[in-house]
Amino acid sequence: MGRNVRTAFFVAVLFLVIGTVDFVTTSSIKVTVLYFLPLFIAAYYYSTMAGALVSIASACVNLLVGYLEIGRVSGVSVANGVVLLGSCLVIVQFVRAIKKKDAAIRRNLAEKETIIRDIHHRMKNQMSSLLSLVRLSDGGGQLLSEVESRIHAYYALYDSLCYRSDSQTRIHFGDYVRRLCDNVIKSMRNESVSVDLSVRGFDFEYDHRYAINVGLVLNELVTNSMKYAFVSRSSGRIEIEGAIDTCGALSIAYFDDGPGFEYAAEPVPPSMGMIIVRSLVAQMNGSLAYDNERGSRYSFVFPAIEAAH
Repeated sequence: MGRNVRTAFFVAVLFLVIGTVDFVTTSSIKVTVLYFLPLFIAAYYYSTMAGALVSIASACVNLLVGYLEIGRVSGVSVANGVVLLGSCLVIVQFVRAIKKKDAAIRRNLAEKETIIRDIHHRMKNQMSSLLSLVRLSDGGGQLLSEVESRIHAYYALYDSLCYRSDSQTRIHFGDYVRRLCDNVIKSMRNESVSVDLSVRGFDFEYDHRYAINVGLVLNELVTNSMKYAFVSRSSGRIEIEGAIDTCGALSIAYFDDGPGFEYAAEPVPPSMGMIIVRSLVAQMNGSLAYDNERGSRYSFVFPAIEAAH
């Protein structure tokens, strides 16, 4: 139901109630028609000229009705007309003041959104420049590929904020996750291995401050899968599924069909990738569980954003 329809429905119900009370107490709806109706009309047509015309016309009608009823303009009719005129004009000025403040707030928000969008665009360009420098570097091999994928996680985020979202703080998470994972697979793919990526869920928007952390976690997991899960194989499978429950908590399940590893017996110190994963999960007050039955399966739960602060 649109805003105008809701407003019209509310006004109709209000007038029905007022008119019923008016009729029951006075056996007419004169008060409703001569007083309440003009006040609402004056408030709706908030410009000074329109509101003044409505209030003046209502006051004149009030005087005319009083004259027709008793054959003269009584002091009560004049007083009622003056009160009606003053009330209408007060409502007009009150509504105008609210409209002006609302317009000023909207202008300020528009200016801030423009500034934020420009900042995001500059960050995207800086990430693009860094990616270009990394790709132009000689040597480095797999190390540079990992650095490139981490930078690309930021690049994809700011690209989503600039061009793929109407919001300056939230992005469509599914699009971001697919682009991020596709990039890691593309940059680290061995020509002899075919990797099937399945991304399910994530059909929601997510705050960009936390999306980048989750994106970096997934970046490291896909990187580890590409490095270790599909060795001496011609094909592999990666499955990622994400959902938000009714409380706002984000759940992510990550799976690859590689040989897995003994999580508790992981070498100390752990790899840089797992250090990053654990650090980011802890930073978001999340939880991590691992299962190596028929592959590597990671389960993450991140609390609602308000609770993660």
